[in-house]
Amino acid sequence: ARLLLDEVTARSLGFADEAAEGFNHFFDPVLLASAQLLPHAMPDAQPFVLAWQAIELAWSKQKSAAQMQSEQAMQALLQAEQRNLLADKIALELTRRDDARLAPIFVKQFVAGPWAQVLAQTRLTPALLQAAQYYLDVVAELLWSVVPEQASRNKQRLVRMIPKLLASLRE
Repeated sequence: ARLLLDEVTARSLGFADEAAEGFNHFFDPVLLASAQLLPHAMPDAQPFVLAWQAIELAWSKQKSAAQMQSEQAMQALLQAEQRNLLADKIALELTRRDDARLAPIFVKQFVAGPWAQVLAQTRLTPALLQAAQYYLDVVAELLWSVVPEQASRNKQRLVRMIPKLLASLRE
């Protein structure tokens, strides 16, 4: 009983009051274990051992769940960092293209920003690898369509391309 009380007390010191974040996760197992103690006669320490084991199991499960969430968050951050690094590389490649030189600055910013992120995500996601070339082709069409001198020379191509280009950009 003393060991159980000492451990519960030691862990409770991490909370300023009952309203502190995480207090319920700490205290719910204590309530359940104490409820198990009430109906027992106490001829020996066995009920306290069982209560202690129940609390430890619950806290262990909570810790495992928290560790899993932490690992998932770290994995998501790692993936985001990989995507950002690849997007930076792709953005540099896209802005150095010959057809990008004539494009307006806002189009270059779009291609080097959000669209580079799209391309990076498609390259990092195995299920989307086939879409990577398609999205890269969209860049060529977009860059061609925003240069008035080029687009005005082939209006039929422009008219056919615009609906498909807009759908691809929205996707």
